[in-house]
Amino acid sequence: MHDDYAPERLRVIIPVGGKAKRLLPLTAETSKACLRLLNRPLIEFSLLSLARQGIKNFIFGVKGYTNYR
Repeated sequence: MHDDYAPERLRVIIPVGGKAKRLLPLTAETSKACLRLLNRPLIEFSLLSLARQGIKNFIFGVKGYTNYR
């Protein structure tokens, strides 16, 4: 595998912004990524899966909220 594509060198862009109007009222005060499933934020499932593959660098694209919980 080419070194530029080694998991430890990759950066993953994760879009987590937006108002998630289709999920109202669940997203009235939080983002989709922060909604909880099995007592964990949804985004955690993706991050753990990527981390198991050796990817450690994440960029989060956030828009639409000024206060995340």
